[in-house]
Amino acid sequence: MESVVEKITPDVATKYLEANVHNRPVHQRHVEFLAEEIKQGRWKMNGSSIVFNGDGTLIDGQHRLWAVITSGLPIKILVVRGADEGSFATIDTGLARTAGDVLGITGEKNPQTLAAASRFVMAYQSKFTANRKKVSNVKVVEFVKANPGIQQSVEFIRRAKGTRIISTAVASGLHYLMAKKEPTLADALFNGLAKGFTAEDGETFMALREKLIACATATTYTKGPTIAVYVIKAWNAKRDGKYLRVFRHAAGEEIPKIK
Repeated sequence: MESVVEKITPDVATKYLEANVHNRPVHQRHVEFLAEEIKQGRWKMNGSSIVFNGDGTLIDGQHRLWAVITSGLPIKILVVRGADEGSFATIDTGLARTAGDVLGITGEKNPQTLAAASRFVMAYQSKFTANRKKVSNVKVVEFVKANPGIQQSVEFIRRAKGTRIISTAVASGLHYLMAKKEPTLADALFNGLAKGFTAEDGETFMALREKLIACATATTYTKGPTIAVYVIKAWNAKRDGKYLRVFRHAAGEEIPKIK
């Protein structure tokens, strides 16, 4: 078996794909994800490879090759030739490394929650259209480095003792976004969601907590984006000096902007 680092251009990728005669179906969303990573400069040589078996058949790397063609840009990658016959069944069977795993390796605290909260913030910023796209580990790590406040919000939410009626990741992401607007009110909101509100905190936040408790104890699951909409509506009403008692999230309703 031989291996060498090669520069794969769109033309080379097209040629190599001609040997793709026995492989799994192409997943276009994954191709688009990899192509975007290449275009944004996030592609790194990490030891992953394009693999051909002894008779020259491509057995691993078709999505990376299609991504090169889709992006129109070259990449450098290890190319392996002469893999054992039958080795296709052993490829990609390991446990995938998550963004939380990577953050933990780099020394971040609460890495899994930090990764989930970061993904939530990025999803909110794209009006949750990001839920339909993969977000790379590299992009999550870059987000955490560029936004140190997200770690502070994770630590704040984890310290808030009380009833857990909203996921730590969603709460951390919302706290991070809201603390940018009014940090004292953000702290009061999420402390109150955990421990309970008083009349001094206002009826809107009290009504929100009742709604979230109802969601948490219901037999049907309420998705994170819907919970986020309820919290944002209560926050916006409080900031506008208005009273909100009923919380709804209609199908197709646009995610409100945090005021």
